[in-house]
Amino acid sequence: MFSTKIKILFLFIATTLSSLSAQMTISKLDSMAVFSFSIMSDNKGYSVENPDMYKCDKWIREAGDRFILGLGDHVKDNRKNPFLDLIKNDTLWHNHFYPNVADGENEYWGTGQGDWGAGAPILNYVDLSKRKNVKIRKNKCEYYAVEEYDGIKVHIIQLHYSDTPTDPAIAFNESTRKYLFDTLDSIDKTDNDIIVVLAHTGPWVNQLSEERKLKLMNKADLVLGATTHRYKRYYFLGEDVDTGAIAFNTGSVGNSPTYNGFLQVHVFKNPTRMIVQYQETKNDTRKLQGEGFAYEKVINGKISDIDWNTFLAKESGWNGPSPHIVKQLQTIADKFKKYSVVLKPDKDEAEYWAGAPSVVRDEDGIFWMAARMRSPEYPRGLRGYEIRILKSEDGIHFNKYHSIFREDVPIPGFERPALLIDPVTKKFKLYACGPWQQGPWSIIKFNDVSDLKDIDPTSAHPVIVPPVKQYARDVSVKEYKDPVIIFAEGKYHCYVTGYIRRNERLFHFVSDDGENWDPVGNVNQPIMDLDNWHNFFIRPASVLPLGIGYLFIYEGSSTQWYDPVYNLGTGFGFTFDLHNIIDLTTESPLLLSTTPGKFYTFRYSDWIWVNGELWIYAEVAKKNNSHEIRLTRISIE
Repeated sequence: MFSTKIKILFLFIATTLSSLSAQMTISKLDSMAVFSFSIMSDNKGYSVENPDMYKCDKWIREAGDRFILGLGDHVKDNRKNPFLDLIKNDTLWHNHFYPNVADGENEYWGTGQGDWGAGAPILNYVDLSKRKNVKIRKNKCEYYAVEEYDGIKVHIIQLHYSDTPTDPAIAFNESTRKYLFDTLDSIDKTDNDIIVVLAHTGPWVNQLSEERKLKLMNKADLVLGATTHRYKRYYFLGEDVDTGAIAFNTGSVGNSPTYNGFLQVHVFKNPTRMIVQYQETKNDTRKLQGEGFAYEKVINGKISDIDWNTFLAKESGWNGPSPHIVKQLQTIADKFKKYSVVLKPDKDEAEYWAGAPSVVRDEDGIFWMAARMRSPEYPRGLRGYEIRILKSEDGIHFNKYHSIFREDVPIPGFERPALLIDPVTKKFKLYACGPWQQGPWSIIKFNDVSDLKDIDPTSAHPVIVPPVKQYARDVSVKEYKDPVIIFAEGKYHCYVTGYIRRNERLFHFVSDDGENWDPVGNVNQPIMDLDNWHNFFIRPASVLPLGIGYLFIYEGSSTQWYDPVYNLGTGFGFTFDLHNIIDLTTESPLLLSTTPGKFYTFRYSDWIWVNGELWIYAEVAKKNNSHEIRLTRISIE
């Protein structure tokens, strides 16, 4: 256990020296989008054993793409085609891949590339005919499908146009063209309908009459071709036209002399629009793409280049800087993409929060959590209506055990509680905070109990209160809140948020019994500075013993961020003596919400050791601006 703690200490310190590519910003794009999907082609039978296909598959899964559109040439005659095994046996590809029948498929299953429609058996490898959202033509190689997510429909029209025969009247026959426009006519298009049309052979739109071309480009949103193995944007209506469908040649995965890669599309609401990027597999990681490789297409609206400097900020309705994590810290931040939700708010709506978890584990291995429940129905600053006590045998699945409502104390509102087990009596100690008896916010404590159901709400009494003013203009701390308490080095240590000169700062108290507390040093001297990214507020979050010192987890916000009172990130410090703290994350927070809306909040985290693993419970913002309690488990190897 000691060696494990040493490892995590050096792991956290080493993050300041490590390097990573710009995956941080694209992962933020993933989390902000309503959903995403990808388009790939011309892999010539290659599967994940091919380095380009390996990255394609990995990045599709990394983004959480809901489905994958194919542009054909997914097989190659006279050689092994492991891609067929992938789409037949892998759950993602089998259930969510939409192949295109092209010349490679005709050659593989038929007499040659010009054997029109002979490649239709590829559809059987994904059991396309069994999908309820798909209508396959009688020719068995063309089809229409609809994918719907969060009220947005993606209409997929897959056409058969092989490279041979070279006569487009045969290869792209009138039956196929009529099917395309009959299908387009059948779609009652709104701003929440995205129409994607796919055919393999290059700039196939140029084979249409001018009337048909205009109809297609003005109703569809994304028009796609392949064949050349080179990524390219097409301007079928002219380079000066910024409306209508956006059109591409999708390049190739593993078979291109220049641009191996695939298209990835992120879909957003209000207004409904697509962010389309070409991800080159020559790169080590996915990246936000630059000019010529990234576009925004508003449904029934304009096409424009992407300015990443303002895009993410504008998504939150904020034109200033947004919270971000610097690249050298991303290796740790990425570990928090995987989590379990352990407590949801009572309503999954904006400003309803389940948060401020404080977790202990008793001698029988039972996990106990105290959490604050919050509702926007009450005045701001007094919205915490309940301290909820929860019980769990595994630390993951919690059940409500008891509740303390603010009316029971009484107190106008709660914020963060702190739950401990007395190392001597083994009784529970529960602390809270709020405006005490029409006075300032203070740290309060309930009487110790052996069973948390026996807590007497009326036993609450103040244990840390603001100092009395010494003179008229005294600027001493006005309020205390959000206690973080640990028993270490033979004493109880309490770290609190103190409100001084209209700023939230971090203060340290000690106690022999958990009842009577004294400030460490001057009562008005904070232990960390307002500086760098945490120049607006700084608060305590958790203290984690490491054997040769303590990891000090704190949270803060920047004066430049949107609503920095509530928009909080989490950072790390280290201390040997529990008072003098070395800031390890000076350039940016280490942790932010992986599902931000207007807020990137990752706060009120509680870090504990569980059987050699590091378990982190935290209050985290969701896209709809509600908060939930999440658990991330990190194995230290």
